[in-house]
Amino acid sequence: RSSTTFDIKRGDTEPVLEVALIDPDGTAPDLTGATITFTAGTFSHALVLSGAAPNRILTMQLLNTETDDLQIGVYLYEIKAALLTSPVRYITFMKGKLTVE
Repeated sequence: RSSTTFDIKRGDTEPVLEVALIDPDGTAPDLTGATITFTAGTFSHALVLSGAAPNRILTMQLLNTETDDLQIGVYLYEIKAALLTSPVRYITFMKGKLTVE
């Protein structure tokens, strides 16, 4: 699991986050149909994977309408997957600090 600090201005779509989709133990879980969620404070952005990400790297970019809704401040964030297993298995791939300007 990696930890990254990044800054974003309200209304911007950069930076683009690249997330390695590897278990903390180094294995590559089957993410087909998994829901990947970016959460920072009360903000949440989710997407469902329809297949494997190229090279196990997920590129996640927030929309300018989403970042425009963020309040200025510092937030803890995480990028987590909910796998289609029984029971549902959760993996946190990245977490860190987000500063919104």
